[in-house]
Amino acid sequence: SGDEGTYINGYEYYSDDAIVQVPTVKGGVGHEIIVPIQVNNIDHLMATDFRVTYDANMLALTAITVGNITHNFSMVYNEVTPGDIYISMATATSIVGGGDLVYLYFTILEGDETLSDITLQDVSMNNGSITTQVTNGLVEKTEVYQLDGHVTYFANGSIVTGIDFTLEGSLTHYFSTDENGRYVINELIPDDYTLMGSKTDDYDYISAYDAALILRAAVMLDAISDTKKIAADVNNDGSVNSMDASLVLQYVAGLRTLPFDGSGQIWRLIELPQDLTGLSSNMNDNDLTAVLIGDISGNYGEITQTAIDTDGVIKVGEVQLLEGNLIVPIDVKYTDFDLLSIETTISYPTTLELLSVTFNDDVSSCFNVVNTNNLGEVRIALACTKAISNSDNFVTLEFKVLDNQNKHAITLTNTLLNEYSNIVETFSIYNPSFTFDVNADGVIDALDLNVILAHYNETYNYSDISDYDFNNDGIIDLLDIVEASKNQEE
Repeated sequence: SGDEGTYINGYEYYSDDAIVQVPTVKGGVGHEIIVPIQVNNIDHLMATDFRVTYDANMLALTAITVGNITHNFSMVYNEVTPGDIYISMATATSIVGGGDLVYLYFTILEGDETLSDITLQDVSMNNGSITTQVTNGLVEKTEVYQLDGHVTYFANGSIVTGIDFTLEGSLTHYFSTDENGRYVINELIPDDYTLMGSKTDDYDYISAYDAALILRAAVMLDAISDTKKIAADVNNDGSVNSMDASLVLQYVAGLRTLPFDGSGQIWRLIELPQDLTGLSSNMNDNDLTAVLIGDISGNYGEITQTAIDTDGVIKVGEVQLLEGNLIVPIDVKYTDFDLLSIETTISYPTTLELLSVTFNDDVSSCFNVVNTNNLGEVRIALACTKAISNSDNFVTLEFKVLDNQNKHAITLTNTLLNEYSNIVETFSIYNPSFTFDVNADGVIDALDLNVILAHYNETYNYSDISDYDFNNDGIIDLLDIVEASKNQEE
């Protein structure tokens, strides 16, 4: 059937003797069932022999395996005739306590028979030195049912794959949603069940923009639905407030991992746990709704737009050397949308030592988290309740120059404006010795222009430094040609 079973409350204590028993197991026609032979009160068991009989008109034996406490045992068995099995087991290392001695696998056959005794005979442990009390079991043929449904995302109806379900009853079943967001479990016997589910991946959709929306909800700028409150209340304290926004920003900046403190789960299925007491028929289309805790914007499953679609970009501004320190402003430009959040990673070389990170007055009322724990990297997450203005230096980094080389590359990666990705991985190179006399003949003339033209449209990695890229934007283009021409005329 594709599921696994765990028997609940399978042991009872009767005396100081070893207990050997078989539970009652139910299943439908064609259903493969697992019948455990269970033991308890075992004291240094090294060998056992026993016989098992059953109704071969109702059951077909398909396999026998060692149990969960007998992995180190060798086992031989012989089905003398259908319905009559002899089993012998031994090990060099004794076991104590209790568990499943062996598993008998049967297929339930068609026919008029509805019950089959599972009878243990001639049970011997350690050649009779361990006394036993034996309780026989039963297999009951019954109707079986199916439970199925789809899992979709609360905000946009996207399918959610990889939900892991647990269905607890007399047996515990495990199953997951497939690539279409569908789950199905067959061959369920009539029983009382509880359905639970979890998911621990696909959480990259949480962003600083979510923190901004949480802040707006906290100060009543935006009304949010009950379902969005589940996403926004990341610490699960019953309210949506600045603490939730702070936790999200800390996660985005890499200062904490998921799940959020107080939540205990990365994803939540709204309808679960679900009580399925007295299941006695098929339960189809039991559809469920999933929420990624923290994703109040609800963009799970959507393709992230690029900032060029909304005419927005974040970039390194004009780098300056001031009193021996390098001053690096980060600029943001955008139109056509309200910018509520920024997140970016700023990388710098080992030739620089970070001294400070300063936000300008335009974003002074915003929540911000800065992570400088990793050498050569600054991660920034910024969330605001009101739109951020275009700024030539929304944040400024100051560096101490550690050596006398003139060129230092600063890079921006993993940038989001709201939840729009930046158009490129932008970078800037501070190069005070830059000269348009690229052929070093002492004259800026047409020969220098020809050299630059020969490199037209070349791009290069930020770790390299080009002598032909005047504006340090990573490509030798028309802007560089124009500047070279201006200097030639001068």
